[in-house]
Parts: sequence; structure tokens; C-alpha cells
Amino acid sequence: MKKSLTILFVFFSVLLYSQSLTHVIGLPEGFASLNGGVTGGEGGPIVTVTNEDELKEAVDGVNTATIILVKGTINVSGEMSARGNKTIVGLGTDARIAGGGFGWNTKSNVIVQNITFEDASDDLLKINNKCKNFWIDHCTFSDGAGTNEGSHDGMLDVTRGSEFVTISYCKFFNHDKNILIGHSDSESGDVIMKVTLHHNWFDKTVQRNPRVRFATVHCYNNYYDSNSIYSVASAIDAKVLVENCFFKNCPIPLQVGVPGFSPAGFLVQRGCFFEGCGVPQLKEFDITGLYPYTYKLDSVKYVPCIAESYVGAAKTYRTPENFTCDDADEPNAIQQIKGNLTHLMLNNNSLSFRCKEISPAEISIISADGRLIDIPFRGWVKAGVENKIELNTQHLSNGLYLIVFKTANEKSVLKIQK
Repeated sequence: MKKSLTILFVFFSVLLYSQSLTHVIGLPEGFASLNGGVTGGEGGPIVTVTNEDELKEAVDGVNTATIILVKGTINVSGEMSARGNKTIVGLGTDARIAGGGFGWNTKSNVIVQNITFEDASDDLLKINNKCKNFWIDHCTFSDGAGTNEGSHDGMLDVTRGSEFVTISYCKFFNHDKNILIGHSDSESGDVIMKVTLHHNWFDKTVQRNPRVRFATVHCYNNYYDSNSIYSVASAIDAKVLVENCFFKNCPIPLQVGVPGFSPAGFLVQRGCFFEGCGVPQLKEFDITGLYPYTYKLDSVKYVPCIAESYVGAAKTYRTPENFTCDDADEPNAIQQIKGNLTHLMLNNNSLSFRCKEISPAEISIISADGRLIDIPFRGWVKAGVENKIELNTQHLSNGLYLIVFKTANEKSVLKIQK
């Protein structure tokens, strides 16, 4: 049965909660599902708001449960103080809050879904000071029409000990300093913070997608497109796991530390794909037990299609019945091209190849389903001699893999069976 964002009442049966959520599509994955989960304004009165005064009255005041339905465009004048135990959902396909957003301080149990936020001088959403159990889902964030990407400060910040936060199926664009997780290098109390970001689209946002200090963060199935400075940065003891994400035209897709500002954190990637990107920076750590929830990874090859089809406000909510990305092409569809490369051979984990001309090249290991496993070599290769690269395949599970040799204008593939 297909569902759309125009449906007002959607009921789900789930063991995680004592009662089903209403006016909300889906249920949170990731850290927001822990610590008792998130129910928002479930069971409280339902209020429809159409202007700034109505919206302020509904979100502020007391922490009693309230379901707030946002109708049409509401222009506000800066950040609105907001309380906990609230469900804030956009009606239909045109719910928009412009000129400001929400700031929570020591609040808990909040759901925000299906709203476009834009044109705030400070953060559009600020989850601050030991907030707990927030789910931000299917929203769109930007600096707004008529502004440039550097016009404003942050877009969505999670700071000062806030935890059990999930940001999912949201689109971010036309912005510079996008998402900050962890307030500062001196805010060591942020080590308790736990944030999940999955199935989000970072469309040409310049940096901080996110930038993390101290916190434990899980990024999976996100689409990073043309982030001109860096995509994800892990700094000062942060523990960041990035899984099955698709990076396209990102000069620094994964960054350890922030040069000139913050020292290195820990950063591990699993199953990501990098197209037209620089070398990802990594710093390994033991991820055992750090992400204690159930989640389902999509194949990385589907990530751009999922972003374009289902991510952001006013987009159709993805269901097994309406999922149309199964026929998506493999990223950078593997093809056999011979030119400068004269041969490519593997013998006892030693990869040998010979080129007619000196050239820059990259060698990568890709799984049969299109996931990037490793980049054992990136650099210049000599001409007319036997080049040899030692491959470490001990970490590979049994199965079929592709060794891909790529230069600016050619690609050659060697299949191996582990």
C-alpha cells in the first residue's frame, strides 16, 4: 500500500513503542530509537498553525505533548524557543518556515518531519544542552532563494551533551557550514553525544556534513555531491563510522581533524564509493558495541537514486512497494578499456601492470555489488617497465571482487575470487 506525505493519519504497529505514532510517516532508525525511543506529541492535542504567532504559541510554553501541523509558508523573525514532547509536521507538500527556525535547550522527545526550512541568520535547527531523543526526518534545509551559500551561519547543530539524535532523509543545499556536532574543542562533555545521519543528501554544501567533535556518530547511505571543501570531518576524539555512502566530486570526502582548528578524531569507512574524489583520510578505531541498534544498509549503488527520489520535504515516503531504484546502474559502470595499459596481472597478492606512457593512475578493489572496498594505490606509474603493487586481501570475505585500474581516460578490470 503506497503512502504519501498528504495523508494525515498513518498508524504503525511496532514493539518499540507502547502506542503507534500518528501524523508521522515511518519510525526512526539509529540513536533516536534508543533510550525509550521518540513519540513526540503522541496523545496530545492537535493544533494547525498558519502564522508566526500561532507557531510560537504551539512550540513554546510548556513541555506537554502536542501535535503541531504546519500549513503553508510561515515567515518568522529568527530563532523560536521550543519545548519538548512535540511532533511538528508539515501538511501536504508546501509546508515552509522561512526567516528562522527552532532552538531546543535541555528538552527531549521531539519529532520534526516534512518541512522546508530556509533563510535563518543563525541555525535553522539547534539541538543544544543535553537534549535527548530527537528525530529530524524528511526535511529540506537551505539558505533560501536570493542568498548565497555563505550568507548565514549553521544549518543544523547538535551540541553540548545532546544525544540519541537521528537525522534522516533530509536534503541540505545552498549552504557553507552545514552541520556541527560538538560545540568546541574544549567541550569535552560532548563525548556522551550520539547521532545517526542516514539517507541524507548533501547537495553542494561546502563543509561540515557533518563536522564532529568528541561525539559518536554513524553516517550511512548518505549522498555527498560536490562538497567543495570537505564532506565529513572527525575531530578531537570523535568516533565516526561512515558506511555505504556515495561521494561524488568531493576533493576531501573524509577528513581527520580540521587543519588550523581541531586535532584528529577517529574515522572508519565501510563500503563507500568515491567518484571523482580525493583520497579519503581515515583513522581506525574499534566500533564494537558503539552502534547498538538494528538498521538495514542499502547497496551503495542505489544511494544517488534514493536521494533524488525520496529525500527532502514533500517527497514520497519510501516503501517496499514504491521503491524504484532496484534497476539503478552500477556506479561508474565497470567496463573494459585498453589503451595505455598493456597488461594487468595478479599473482600471490602482487598486482603487476605495464603502461606505454607515464601517467597518473588509481587502483581500487570493488565488491561484486559495486561497493568500494579499498584504494591500494593512487599516484604516477612508470612507462615501459613492470610496475608492482602489493595488495592486502586478508580483510576481504569470500566472494567475487574487481580490481579496477583507472586513469583519466581509461579503465581496465581484473576479476578475482577470494
